[in-house]
Amino acid sequence: MRISTWLFALIVLNFTASADEPAQEFNKQENLTPNEMREEMKQELIEQIDVIGKTPLAFYKRQFEIAELAFYDMFNALNEVNDFKMFCRKTAPTGSRIKRTYCYPQYLLKRQAYETQNAIANTPPQLLASGIV
Repeated sequence: MRISTWLFALIVLNFTASADEPAQEFNKQENLTPNEMREEMKQELIEQIDVIGKTPLAFYKRQFEIAELAFYDMFNALNEVNDFKMFCRKTAPTGSRIKRTYCYPQYLLKRQAYETQNAIANTPPQLLASGIV
């Protein structure tokens, strides 16, 4: 019992002593003139750490793409509803030759096909023949 009280008192004293140090240092800096502050900053050594990356950013982008495709493969394997399966394909957007990977759920692809068929079916034949649509 006596040892624990002694230990507690020692910890409290150590904590209060360390809590006063930043306040004393702040008061010390508060009383300095700008020239004295500059001189003090020159005397302090500032640690500088340079980090040079050796792995190119494209490596991490490719790793992300691989992980994303692996996720979709696992999702499709566990998924029992065909409409929710994800389908990915590489296509170049209009006006570009750079291919990107696009992933869509099956229900969205079905809906787009349905809407396209409806749009073509409901378009007057004169517009289709003239090449406007």
